[in-house]
Amino acid sequence: MTGDITSVPLRAKDRWTAARMQQGRVLLDTDWNLDLDGPARDARQLAADAIGPAGVAIGSTAFQVSLAGGVLSVGAGTMWVDGLLARNAVDLSYADQAQIPPLPAAGTWVVYLDVFPEEVQAAEDPAELLDPALDGIDTTTRTRVGWRVRVAQAETPTCGGAS
Repeated sequence: MTGDITSVPLRAKDRWTAARMQQGRVLLDTDWNLDLDGPARDARQLAADAIGPAGVAIGSTAFQVSLAGGVLSVGAGTMWVDGLLARNAVDLSYADQAQIPPLPAAGTWVVYLDVFPEEVQAAEDPAELLDPALDGIDTTTRTRVGWRVRVAQAETPTCGGAS
């Protein structure tokens, strides 16, 4: 679900880093969002340049996948993927994830972390985003880094052939 915002994407040819308020002028949602999106874009690029496609701190077990007793578990912690910081607060099993298909019963599978920016509106999280002081009116949408541990059928039976 997307918010009721004016969509002005940051195009590669645009070098905007922020919007500056001027005295006596109207503040538009595009200006406010540019002040958030410009630095966020730069921080994401910096993280991707410094860390690479994915990484965790040395010695970390964040998002470490283990299989015991037929249960696929995912370790708690933080991991950078494509410049986005995924946070997993607690160890969890693959099956505990919302809206995820069950693990396959047979075959060779690749387990991977799918990380993506997502927008959350009041209808999706009313306890957090509906303001009781405004009689249940929503004020903003919020963004966060979403993630899912997913499985895909392997094209080869060895890790060396995985892509």
